Amino acid sequence: MDCYKKEIKGNPFILRPFGLADALALQKHANNPKVPAYLLDRFPSPHSLDDAGAFINLMISKLTVTNFAVEINGEIADGISLEFRADVYRKSPLIGYWLSEQY
Repeated sequence: MDCYKKEIKGNPFILRPFGLADALALQKHANNPKVPAYLLDRFPSPHSLDDAGAFINLMISKLTVTNFAVEINGEIADGISLEFRADVYRKSPLIGYWLSEQY
């Protein structure tokens, strides 16, 4: 079994790292005002194409993948992340996610 597999295929989704081609879909789904309503304040709203591109470039530059795109019907529809923290929080990472309203 390949422990370094880059995708997890489910039905009807694929969990995978973000890629540059995801920027337009990320901006489209993340720009819904209902998405940031329950996320940390650092999530940009409105969500511009530049915001989407900057996020994806940051994710691509990381050595360890901790942010994943959820692809449905060939387009990303949300994001899931694991954020490791420091000090007394080092044993309890944050888990965050959002899902496009259409799903």
